[in-house]
Amino acid sequence: MNIIRGINTQALPSDKIPAQVDADVSQALQHFENEMKALRVVVQSKDVLVDPDNAWTSASRIRAPYNAAIRLCLLSGKHDRAFKLFNQMKKDGIFPSAATYTVVINGLTRSLSAHANASPSDSQRSQLAERKECQRIRETYLELEKLWKQSYPQYFQTRGALRPAEAQILEKDDFHEMTDQARRNLVSQQASVREVRDHPTILTNAIGTYASFLRLIDARDELNKLFDMLFPPAVIDDLAKGLSPTASREEKVALSFGKLSEKLPLGDRTTFSAFLTVIRDAQDPDRFATVERIWTRFQKMMDLERYERLSGSGDAPAKRQADTPSRERRFVPDDVLMTDIFNRLLPPAGADASAGLKLGMKILSNGYGLDLETATDGIIRNPQFPALIEALPVEHYHRGGHGRPLAELRSSTVASAVFRLFAHDVDGYEKCVALFNYLWARSHSEKHAAGSDRKDVGGMLSDNTGFGSTLRPSNAMNVLWHLSQKGDPVGARVLLAAMRRAAGSASSNSGGMQDAKDRRDRHSRPNLRQASHDSAALDWTPSYACYDRAMHAILTAALKKPVGLTAVVVEAAKRDGDDGTYDAWAEATSLLGQWRDYVDTSSSGSASQRAPRWDAEEADQAKSRNKGFYANRDALPDGMARIQSDTIVSLFLHIARVCAKQKREEGPEIARQALRLLEQRIGLSQLVKDANQLPDVARRGTRKTAAKSHTLPQLNGVLNLALDTSQQSFAPKEDVELWKRIKKLIPASNDADEAEWSSSVREKRPMSRGTNRLLLSRDDHLELEAEAEKEEEEEDEPQDEEVKARESQRMQRLSRHVEQELDRWVRSRPSA
Repeated sequence: MNIIRGINTQALPSDKIPAQVDADVSQALQHFENEMKALRVVVQSKDVLVDPDNAWTSASRIRAPYNAAIRLCLLSGKHDRAFKLFNQMKKDGIFPSAATYTVVINGLTRSLSAHANASPSDSQRSQLAERKECQRIRETYLELEKLWKQSYPQYFQTRGALRPAEAQILEKDDFHEMTDQARRNLVSQQASVREVRDHPTILTNAIGTYASFLRLIDARDELNKLFDMLFPPAVIDDLAKGLSPTASREEKVALSFGKLSEKLPLGDRTTFSAFLTVIRDAQDPDRFATVERIWTRFQKMMDLERYERLSGSGDAPAKRQADTPSRERRFVPDDVLMTDIFNRLLPPAGADASAGLKLGMKILSNGYGLDLETATDGIIRNPQFPALIEALPVEHYHRGGHGRPLAELRSSTVASAVFRLFAHDVDGYEKCVALFNYLWARSHSEKHAAGSDRKDVGGMLSDNTGFGSTLRPSNAMNVLWHLSQKGDPVGARVLLAAMRRAAGSASSNSGGMQDAKDRRDRHSRPNLRQASHDSAALDWTPSYACYDRAMHAILTAALKKPVGLTAVVVEAAKRDGDDGTYDAWAEATSLLGQWRDYVDTSSSGSASQRAPRWDAEEADQAKSRNKGFYANRDALPDGMARIQSDTIVSLFLHIARVCAKQKREEGPEIARQALRLLEQRIGLSQLVKDANQLPDVARRGTRKTAAKSHTLPQLNGVLNLALDTSQQSFAPKEDVELWKRIKKLIPASNDADEAEWSSSVREKRPMSRGTNRLLLSRDDHLELEAEAEKEEEEEDEPQDEEVKARESQRMQRLSRHVEQELDRWVRSRPSA
């Protein structure tokens, strides 16, 4: 039997050839047959059948080796051998148990799923239903249903009373009058019945396995019938009537005496997942109907179980109440079930999301006690630093604001499914922010409470990543997307700062603090602990896409009215005497500096490398210098990182043009500040070079389509603003020369790309006729004036050849500049 367990408990090794695997299986089965020869002698012994109680114990032990051998045959694909053992088991007088039926149905279902695609079509499902395995599964279920009927006849009351042959009971009076074979069959049969009565979970698992088979072949009618048989709506509705505040006295009495654990002992939270039918396509009309039907039944079972536990708590001893583990509750939200439900509520492309969102909010309220609609103000709240706005307590998000519910949303998979559901709703961003605030606040409050009771400060801090285990970096990205679309840059900056703290906390605490935490277990694989902390730090480090969305939030706030936390900050500044306007330009320059600091710090392997270089050779060198940083795919300087970098810079330049347009007279200076900052942190020449090479890199990357740079049109418009001296504002000569040189590097096609934007700017920013639109810098202008004064002083002095040559050069230069001024003046005049 040890050989059987060894092969059964481990996956079949991939390095073994099929012949070797087959030899191992055959050896194990031969060993089983040799052992069963001696075991059959014990089974057929009259001494075993003298006492029915002892006989039941023996029968329970005998089934275990048969179950192991049958499972081994099914795992190795020997289906005929498995059913030969299954039939031999019955001949030996060993009645199959619910666990045996689970092994058979599960093994055959696994074989069927191997022949099915990830999303089989209707014709493929029909072919699956015609396979031999399906026929065997249905025949096995008929035997399982007989065991179910003998163990819990209340589930079959609508089908009539049991036949005498089905209701055989092991009685001591006539036990010794039966033949040996009849006694063996009856003892073994009643052993299986007694087993599932004492442990209903075994039968529940078998029924759930058969439901999974029906789900695989998409037998919806049979699946619905099985669901109604396992969770009869009439019985559940009659019991649930007593839960209503308006219930009559008779209904309340019926609820008190009709315990759920006695009337419906089968089924638990894991069973419901098997009854969610397959979604055939995005327009499947049964999507919401199936979810609502299953969830309504589950909710009633959950409420009935809660009532039974509360009503029976007064009769139970205090110690027993305290020792009752929470896992004994049969009906609490299951992570697999809840994830499947929320994924099925996602609307197809272009469809209305209101129905799915309404049902999703109902499930959150009833399943987890969350009432997010009372806290939907769209304001991100940092519970660790509530300086800008006070953080709400965790109880604020619970239904009715009272304490913690029966079950809490702690699965990161379920939370991600809920965030995806909110993302499909136009007004879902406030609910998304409210859910994020709740999970963030709960993690902070729990760690704060746990830390107050700990003496080991290092152990307390080693787990503090700021967001807890429920929130994922993708959830923060989801919130950032909402903030960028609505225009809340202050909220986006708060979230970015929190992500940086979480990454820094996970990284800094991977050393000494982690050793303090595991002081009692110094040999518990420290390399894995170190890797987990490094992974957490990388996951929470803001990627290029995070800064992209934060920059987009600034642009949205500059174009529209700010919302959320930004609106709160602007209003507070207005009350303090400020003008009450949002300074998008200061926010953009600060964010660009943070992003470049992040890039420079992450790629600081070389002291001379201030900005990441995008060619393949230097990317490979960067990977070898800092493997930890480049393990994050978002930070890797590949095609996607270059596209995101281009987007960030283009958004920054767009913000500069918008702010220049809004401030008018200060417009040229804002454009010049933008160019100086980009030259300092990136380099304008490098910026144009990267933008020109962007399509080629995108084609060499994972994406097949070429990406078009958005930076060059915006840079061309900012350069035009910076060189504009209509307001008599001048720039240093070296800056003007640089900007003119950069402008020549930009392809001519980008002039047309920004023509429409520039024309709208000219319409709203009228130019005065006759103003001096010099193409000169201020230094050039002063230099010409100084030379003119010097010329007047030297008129009466004798002139040599050197002086005459210098004067000729000056006159040519002055003539050239005058021609440029005249040409620009003529082109700037409106046409007649």
